[in-house]
Amino acid sequence: MYIHFDLSDFQSFFQDCEFHKEWEVYPLKVLRNVNQTLYQNCKFNRRLSFSTEFNLQEESSYSVFNDCEFDTEINFDGIIINNSIFKNSISFQQRINKLSISNSNIKSKFILNKVLIDEVTIKNVEFESKFEFKENDINKLNIVNSNFSKVFDMYQSKIKEVNFFKNIFSDFAGFECCEFGGDNQNTTTFKYVTFLSFVNFRNAVFNSGLDLENANLKEMPNFLNVQLLSNNTNRETLRIIKHSFDKVGNHIEANKYFSLEMERYKNDMEEQPWSQEKLVFVLNDKISKFGRSYFRPAFLIIFLSLVFQAILFSYERKLSL
Repeated sequence: MYIHFDLSDFQSFFQDCEFHKEWEVYPLKVLRNVNQTLYQNCKFNRRLSFSTEFNLQEESSYSVFNDCEFDTEINFDGIIINNSIFKNSISFQQRINKLSISNSNIKSKFILNKVLIDEVTIKNVEFESKFEFKENDINKLNIVNSNFSKVFDMYQSKIKEVNFFKNIFSDFAGFECCEFGGDNQNTTTFKYVTFLSFVNFRNAVFNSGLDLENANLKEMPNFLNVQLLSNNTNRETLRIIKHSFDKVGNHIEANKYFSLEMERYKNDMEEQPWSQEKLVFVLNDKISKFGRSYFRPAFLIIFLSLVFQAILFSYERKLSL
């Protein structure tokens, strides 16, 4: 049950409060305070949601939460908001059990950094300004059918399970120094996702593989120093990474991903019947690991040369007898 106070006629400010029941946030007149925020250093022990009356079309001068703690779910559903929702101190380490944003229009900058979150779900949401989600530690992230009109930045976030589905990124999308995946081996997937501008995966780590097979890329992403630590990356994704390095003239990295692409192709052919194409791929793998090994072909050349010399020596010796 919600606790309801009619504070519409009052200027309000909540500081160092602890809410033990479910709480619904209403648009209120804010009492002037240093951080210009509605809730400061508060703790919410039960489900927190936003009232549908929180449809603010005009930009508001105050933020909603400053350095607050959330032990349960935060739910944004069916709202239009022009406020800065979170305005935390740089050193504040926030914890949120579950964050759910759906069927909403966020017109202001959405900034939420350095947070420990168990689960984040973003579905049917329009972000009209910058989306900043940096240095977060998340167990599960689902972003579905949502559009990001401005910069999308997830710098140095760690996410164990990731799923992007039917999203549009109109501006720069940054995943630099992020770490995706974990022990569950769920591949980081961008399915039917459209990137209309530059994408940066530089120094990212994909512990459970990467899937860009069904992504739409207007520009080639930056994959410099990317680490793929799983066999779950499909051949098309490896081809995209290879092509991105070829396009900027980094042929050493391009050759590395070319050999990984060919190895994946060979693995995909394992269940097919023997053919000339399959034989060529198997021999290429055995002889040079698709160009990754210089030792194998060098050893094979030396070995065959010695065998040939032995045959010649044996033949010449028989002739002399």
